[in-house]
Amino acid sequence: MGTFFPTNNFTKKFSLTILSIGYLLLLVPPVYSAVRIGEIYPVPAEGEEEWVEVYNEGTESVDLSSLSLEDATGKRLQWGQQTIAPATVVVATASAILNNSGDTLTLKDAAGAILDSHSYPSTSSGTSHIRCSDSWVVGAPTRGQYDVSQCTSRVNTPIPKGAVFIWEIHPYPETGTEWIELYNDLDQAVSLVDWTIDDDTQSGGSPHVFTKTIEGKAMIVIDLQTSLFNNDGDIVTLTDKDGAVQDSTSYASIGKGESLARNRGSWCVQASATKGSLDYSCKAASVLSVSQSPSTVSPQMTNQVVSLLPSIKKPTGIAITYHLQPRVRQQEAEPEVAGISTSSAGISDSGSKSYLQWSLKIAAGLFALGSLISYLYLSHVKKNY
Repeated sequence: MGTFFPTNNFTKKFSLTILSIGYLLLLVPPVYSAVRIGEIYPVPAEGEEEWVEVYNEGTESVDLSSLSLEDATGKRLQWGQQTIAPATVVVATASAILNNSGDTLTLKDAAGAILDSHSYPSTSSGTSHIRCSDSWVVGAPTRGQYDVSQCTSRVNTPIPKGAVFIWEIHPYPETGTEWIELYNDLDQAVSLVDWTIDDDTQSGGSPHVFTKTIEGKAMIVIDLQTSLFNNDGDIVTLTDKDGAVQDSTSYASIGKGESLARNRGSWCVQASATKGSLDYSCKAASVLSVSQSPSTVSPQMTNQVVSLLPSIKKPTGIAITYHLQPRVRQQEAEPEVAGISTSSAGISDSGSKSYLQWSLKIAAGLFALGSLISYLYLSHVKKNY
């Protein structure tokens, strides 16, 4: 009578080979476990698109066709047959898939195992959620330039009092929204996350909370989404994330379209606002109250035009770019599925669980295979003896 196995020796060697391969596989994690979410841009500015950036911190290229991104409701953004090389990033674009009021984005492998996940809260337009090692910060978008080694020290550098101060206030616009300009007198960038601008506390309005980063020796314009300042006079206070007052000033009644501009440590009224510029013209005899938090900048007046001293680098426009490293190779991926998420999510981070889940699945499969081989082998031995 024939048997399934040619010889007992063949059966033993075959079983040992299968088990050896299984143990080796358990020791080698899948290369896609090195792919992580690096940055999320959920609420694009006008004319822009949503995008999510992933990076490969491993030493091998990874086929992204086996990975997927999905939000809390299961809406997916998938890549096609694309490969992400070691130490590079890939940007996947989307349209109305990330929830503005908060969402959870999850990176999964083909088996559904979670490689990485991040939950973000309600987000202001034009700001990104950026991974810094094992934590996240909110700042200006850095599309295609992710670098975990630099961002933590860059956004958490302590700053001296008064180094960031109010430069111009536009409380009564003819069109559009109110806005203010801030100036950073330091050489390094400063994170304004959780800083606030507020008016007279007795007016009952809610302060505006910042989510941006301001570059060194640069100015930034903050557009206020809701009305904050009074047209007939108010107090304007800039407060850092620890609640310390960094700058403050007050003004009387102001005309429509006019703005308040810093002038030699005092303030003056401009007939027209100069949004995005450090040069402006003051109306005659319009010097107002002195700022309660004096600045180290001393503008010089020439023909009623204020300009900075040569020691201050004058930017030509708004500087809010948050550079983390030189640009690296970038690949674009178009979404195959798009949708609108309607659920909010809390703030929580989960690390990669892929290795453990992948290992358990292989172990279970190998156990079943080994059991079958052992059963057939014992049956064969029993019949022969």
